[in-house]
Amino acid sequence: MRNKDHITLSECTKEDLLWIIKRMSVLRGDYYLEKALNELWYEKEMKRIDEADKQAVIADQKRREYISLLAPYKGKHILDIPHNVLEKTDKAMKAAKEADKKICQIDGIGGLNMDGVDPHE
Repeated sequence: MRNKDHITLSECTKEDLLWIIKRMSVLRGDYYLEKALNELWYEKEMKRIDEADKQAVIADQKRREYISLLAPYKGKHILDIPHNVLEKTDKAMKAAKEADKKICQIDGIGGLNMDGVDPHE
């Protein structure tokens, strides 16, 4: 037998929580439910935007790294650039593109390339 005379929210199942929300909505009206849902949406949207901003900073840093690695070789043939420098530039550009891809996923742009074109069409 149960020794407690009440339960806490952390003890509730998903079904219990939905029942509580519906009950509170009946008792207090939908205003507070709508307000809570709007605040939850706002918090999630801020997290999404913060993550996209973080990925944009990474993409920018990696592109700047790429440019600075190649700057000393401006005007030279690609064969005049040391192999290890080309490997570093390749790694930097791949990291920038990966960050761009994450931004597209966060923003729900999925299959589009950087030109806004679906490469599968």
